[in-house]
Amino acid sequence: MSEKFPNLFGPAKIGGCELRNRLIMSLYPTKYPADGQVNDRYVEFWRARAKGGVAMIVLDGACLDYPAAYKGGPELRMDTDAHAAGLKRLLQAVQGEGAMAFMQLNYPAGLACEAGTPGAVEKKGRWMLPLVGGATEAKLKEIAETYGAGAAKARRIGYDGVEVQASWGDLVAQFLSPLSNKRTDGYGGSLANRARFLLEIVAAVKRSAGDDYPLQIKFVADELVAGGFGLDEAKPAAKELEAAGVDAILVNVGNKKTKKQTLPPHSLPPGVFVSFAAAIKSAVNIPVIAMGKINTPALAEEILAGGQA
Repeated sequence: MSEKFPNLFGPAKIGGCELRNRLIMSLYPTKYPADGQVNDRYVEFWRARAKGGVAMIVLDGACLDYPAAYKGGPELRMDTDAHAAGLKRLLQAVQGEGAMAFMQLNYPAGLACEAGTPGAVEKKGRWMLPLVGGATEAKLKEIAETYGAGAAKARRIGYDGVEVQASWGDLVAQFLSPLSNKRTDGYGGSLANRARFLLEIVAAVKRSAGDDYPLQIKFVADELVAGGFGLDEAKPAAKELEAAGVDAILVNVGNKKTKKQTLPPHSLPPGVFVSFAAAIKSAVNIPVIAMGKINTPALAEEILAGGQA
């Protein structure tokens, strides 16, 4: 296989993290954990993927701010020794099969609040405060530090690196988007202001977890909607991420409204989003990762050989 696909099965690096090949498994929410805890089914699912030969796996993020930001159900926790021990067992399974393990860092787009809170909205009988519009500047700086603390905790537990979620219409992507970010303070308006929250998170991760701790960004290159965040802004933003010390960018597209394209159906061709990765790669010198219906090793080899990722 390595002779037939030399680029795909050649080694690579993300920061100081050495990869045995160029196959990465991005976040896949199994929803197997229960009560915030790793269980046998979850461990064995990921052990099998690592044994299959993938070089690096991005695993579910654990709650960064328990209990304020805990969604319950299958969301993992790492705030107690018992929960951390479960995560260590998971890492032993994945790393024991030769794969690197990253934790995704994410934060809810809204927090529960009391009825009548300015800016609050009601969803399924619960009041929520959307952070993109309702969080104070002081609260956003606090959340950025929470990301940093989460990265430091991930490093102590044993993860090989972390990935910040800045796509899929989640919190950070909402700040990047001119459609969802209507703020008039230092976090809204210009691209520099809309990217401020993400760059503050990057700085907090570097400060708390260490400048040498591998950090990649799952980055929305285009929301696929008129007037949304697109390549014209994504390329200069990617340059800022590189300058801030980010080690790699995983290029994603879409938001909550365009998720049927983000998860490409049969009607879309193979490698449908590779051009977006190629565009970001043309703007930066750090590793760029392509995704989206790359469903044969021959296609993956072609992408790598062509310098698109």
